[in-house]
Amino acid sequence: MEELRSFLEAGGIPGDDYTFEDASGLSRLTLITPATVIRLLRFMHASPFGEIFRSLLPRGGFDGTLEERFKKFKGAVIMAKTGSMSHTAALAGYIDRPDRAPLAFSVMVNNANSGGRAIREFVDKLVVTVLE
Repeated sequence: MEELRSFLEAGGIPGDDYTFEDASGLSRLTLITPATVIRLLRFMHASPFGEIFRSLLPRGGFDGTLEERFKKFKGAVIMAKTGSMSHTAALAGYIDRPDRAPLAFSVMVNNANSGGRAIREFVDKLVVTVLE
């Protein structure tokens, strides 16, 4: 936890922008805002490890947890990390388009009464809307 706090502080993210119950990210008491995730993504993009970090993220329509998502969308590459628990879903990462600078994004849905598939479809539609 100390290393995590130190890393976030180095990224300019103050301690009152998040609450971590443990380092796994699976506790429902762990809290972070989409804006804070975007700050972290921007920090990583600009860091000396930015290219390596981005290469480790699943790519939409190609691999990992995004293999079956964003297959139909052409003209951009989505590299992102998914997260889900019952009644929640999250997607955060980068959108690369040849005609623009990379865009960091973060979408989080909490306390949804819909099933996991419906939540993922909503998140995907939201990301595609940003792309367009």
